[in-house]
Amino acid sequence: MKPLALILVGCAVYANALNNPFVFDDETTIVTNESIHTICTPFAPPRDTPVAGRPVVNASFALNYAVHGLDETGYHVVNIALHISSALLLLGLLRRTLPDKPDSILFLVALLWLAHPLHSECINYVTQRTELMMGMFYLATLYTAARSWRVASVLCCAAGMLCKESMVTAPLMVALWMWVFRREKFRENLGYLTALASTWLIIGAVLLARPRTMSVGFNHDSGSWEYLLNQSQMIAHYLKLVVWPHPLLLDYGKPAVVTLSQVWPYGLFLVALLALTAVLMWRRPKLGFAGAWFFIILSPTSSFVPIVVEVAAERRMYLPLIGALAFLAMLPRRAIGVLLVVAVVLGAVTVKRNADYRNPIGLWEQVLDHRPDSPRAHSNLAHLYEEAGDGRRAVQHRRDAARLSPDSAALHYNLGTALLRWQRPADAIEPLRTACRLQPDFAKAYGNLGRALGEAGRPHEA
Repeated sequence: MKPLALILVGCAVYANALNNPFVFDDETTIVTNESIHTICTPFAPPRDTPVAGRPVVNASFALNYAVHGLDETGYHVVNIALHISSALLLLGLLRRTLPDKPDSILFLVALLWLAHPLHSECINYVTQRTELMMGMFYLATLYTAARSWRVASVLCCAAGMLCKESMVTAPLMVALWMWVFRREKFRENLGYLTALASTWLIIGAVLLARPRTMSVGFNHDSGSWEYLLNQSQMIAHYLKLVVWPHPLLLDYGKPAVVTLSQVWPYGLFLVALLALTAVLMWRRPKLGFAGAWFFIILSPTSSFVPIVVEVAAERRMYLPLIGALAFLAMLPRRAIGVLLVVAVVLGAVTVKRNADYRNPIGLWEQVLDHRPDSPRAHSNLAHLYEEAGDGRRAVQHRRDAARLSPDSAALHYNLGTALLRWQRPADAIEPLRTACRLQPDFAKAYGNLGRALGEAGRPHEA
């Protein structure tokens, strides 16, 4: 009955998400992604897109497109089904991991994870199927390992590597799980663990063939130390959202320029948590495993490897949230009533958050309410107002985006193009000149600058 209850709760909590529109990168991932428009090319997703190097996810979008076209409902149905499947795997894993704990408490841990509003982004923002599929295969890898289905475990691990790079920690977590809960030494399972580790070759090959040069790496302005300082703040924020999931934001912007003197309290808090995890791993390994799960799975996105396009994202907590909630499994049976009330409240907040996604303009305005210096929020609002035919607001947001990111040729070009579109060629000249100066080989900027000069009555300059 408990698995059925998880299915019903998952359907109820996300029922109002089914008709939500595509948002943000969904345009690139689905609408204009030609590789999913034919069944012949889904395993070759385009470079530097959210599905680059993630062929299994791209193939799932191709199947959606073959059945549903651009009808958003079908895509949301698959995302919800993936999330519910992960919750069922989590319940099975908890039962195998903590057989001495009350089954009702383990069920409630899985229920709280299923209903938590932090996951609303993964369901409503369809592109984040990358996180959902990776998470499902990650949990399947652990669950099949717990059942000693080792071939299935290796296959699930390999599939996860083709969904998202965060899967890279799965072999480590399996080894740690076997040591903590089975008290098995590594040399006793050397063949199996080697097979799991060999799946790293898959992700290595994928990254070589489809590198994420535009968003991840050390060859950008944001260095490792600065990114790590940002993450000390963001991890503390994630933990706050576990307990108090407000405000939830679609976008957190790029890493900020910060110094150790500005963030040392967060850094000290993070070091204390890591130290506590280390102590628990030594003294109380089962409790320590929950902390290790949180930090190890979060480490590929939230440590020292810069992800320059976004300093944080709520979807990064998809699997780490299990570690934060797993401590609840230690509660006595009399806590069941309290946990049920918490689950109901979290589910209600999730339903409310789903409703926010019906209005993409409102979503980005929420971002600006809390991140007023976000060029990306201004750019996306400008695009949405252009589609709505509101030229005045579109131009203002284009202007704000260019002001907040003065070295971006693309944003100055977008401002100039918007001014041209709304019959203001004289005003378009300066931002288009700036775009050409910042990027001397920007052919489209030169073309639009010529058009603006011509329409402004300056044909010789044009």
